[in-house]
Amino acid sequence: MKNDLKRFYAKDLPMSASMRQTGVKRKVSPRASARAVESATVLISRPKGVIFGRNLSESAKASQFLDSVASLIKKTGHGKVARYVRESGRTQALKGNLQAQERNLRKAVEKLELRVVRVFREIGSGYSSDLEQRAAAFAYARENGVALITESADRFLRHRDYSKTNQEILPSLGEWERLADAAQGVRLATLLEPDVSPRDVRAYQTARGIRKRVSMRAERQSTRTEPKKIKRMRLLKRVVFQRRFFERSYGEISKRLGLPRSTVKQWVGTADSRVCQFLLHDLSVGHSQSGNGHFCGYSARARG
Repeated sequence: MKNDLKRFYAKDLPMSASMRQTGVKRKVSPRASARAVESATVLISRPKGVIFGRNLSESAKASQFLDSVASLIKKTGHGKVARYVRESGRTQALKGNLQAQERNLRKAVEKLELRVVRVFREIGSGYSSDLEQRAAAFAYARENGVALITESADRFLRHRDYSKTNQEILPSLGEWERLADAAQGVRLATLLEPDVSPRDVRAYQTARGIRKRVSMRAERQSTRTEPKKIKRMRLLKRVVFQRRFFERSYGEISKRLGLPRSTVKQWVGTADSRVCQFLLHDLSVGHSQSGNGHFCGYSARARG
């Protein structure tokens, strides 16, 4: 095999111009022949996907290609940044995950006193090479000289074999290098540390989802209107109390409570004994009897 390699590489060894013009046959020194055989042996024995001693199919650390936002601030200071948020599918986006991710990133950036100049939102798989908003974010950041930040490394890139049953797999060296080539010098950073494990990233996302649900529930409760029945009963108690205890006129009660005079008159006329009992209990009026010893048709003796 070595003799065959010598003959194969001998014709590719350099020849001077004078040798080519005169047709002199090429002479191969033993040292040059040995170097050719050695390089050919390395090329033949190198596995597929290995270039210059690097296996591009092996997983690589994200920190080789990404910074954390904290380290970015140390290197460049509190400058301008663009935000990139991504969710894999429309179902996740409809659940509000994209908005929650953006809100969480915005709050973190505000605490770090970074100025956001642009936000890019994407719905698509992280292992796809056709992410239009990611490409647009790279182009914008490159043209304006700003860094591009996101929540975690998997927002920028996922391994092509990632699935629900294979969530621990990390992008390979070749995939990270293709991302770096697409970024073309743009500084990329993540809110979490780039090398955080997929399990810890999922735990962080779950906590973010819980915070979103709690805030949405609190917001709904703050804007929820009082049910009509409860509001009517509350005002009815106040109307009867004002009329029977303070003996105010319908017009005066109407002005105080902001109710029509006809409504006040109707409520007082139709108020039954249960309303009076509610008044005595809820308003804790221990001294709420009139001069004749009666309140809502009940005597002080009957009330005990």
